[in-house]
Amino acid sequence: MDIPQRIRALIQLQSDLGFQGEEIDAYLGPNTYTRAKNAGADTVKELQRILGVPQTGVIDKATKSAGSASNSDLRSVGFKNRGGTLLVDAPADPLLAGILSKIGIAESGNDPNRVNIGTFSKKFSDIDKSYKAKDMTIDEVFAATKGKGTGASGLYQNMPQYLINRAISAGIDPSTGKYDENAQRAIAEYLIKQANEGKFTPKRAYEDPAGFARDLGGIWAGVPIGYKLDNQGNPILDNKRPINRGAYDQPGVNAATQEYTYDDMLMEIDDYYQAARRAAMERQRRLIGEKNYGILQNIPEKL
Repeated sequence: MDIPQRIRALIQLQSDLGFQGEEIDAYLGPNTYTRAKNAGADTVKELQRILGVPQTGVIDKATKSAGSASNSDLRSVGFKNRGGTLLVDAPADPLLAGILSKIGIAESGNDPNRVNIGTFSKKFSDIDKSYKAKDMTIDEVFAATKGKGTGASGLYQNMPQYLINRAISAGIDPSTGKYDENAQRAIAEYLIKQANEGKFTPKRAYEDPAGFARDLGGIWAGVPIGYKLDNQGNPILDNKRPINRGAYDQPGVNAATQEYTYDDMLMEIDDYYQAARRAAMERQRRLIGEKNYGILQNIPEKL
């Protein structure tokens, strides 16, 4: 049983055992083992079938060892609990909307159906007239793009060799989850938030916006991380605008976008910080009530 199948089966088992909400996470621990044991031998055998160990009907060492290995597998692909569902049913973090839009412009012109096949950027319908990202499962996208040029697809140009694990890590079942804009944003959000060992935070946006931009550029070649400079260290201009530099720039290859400037991206990063700070202040206001709202003036600049 592969990881996505095992996750689905474990989520169903936990649901059948009476777990609710965020308790349903596909990870195995004492509570799951205890409830399975109390439910009877048939339930234990089902757990053992999922884990691929002998179906003795008893929670034995082999079962717990396989459970630990399963937990490690889930952690290895970054799977995180989404309250028992593998289908993304909520938009990405609204605070990241501006940054995601800029990345989308750089990578695909914000086209969810863009796909690189051969040496050209085309659409899914150029592979097959019936293909549209919103109607295809992620498994189907993988099959359609594998071996066709880079195969990078969607708003944020996911390459097929990374797509399946990224989807699982974002909480999406590749066999049933559609590769629509919502799923594409969720995958991009996952990539952003795990960048640089999880240091992609409002605090970092405030303290080190240039480093924040470099993190983005390390994931997406089209994102500018600075300007191209001449021998004197001055920006090289084109039509009176500085020419963007990308993390993987080579002559004619992997060049950063020129649709907007590096400074534009830094502004989006600052907007992200300011929006996060406003959200934090609003949470504080609700906690302390209108009467004590003046205390908010003491919230530090750095989150």
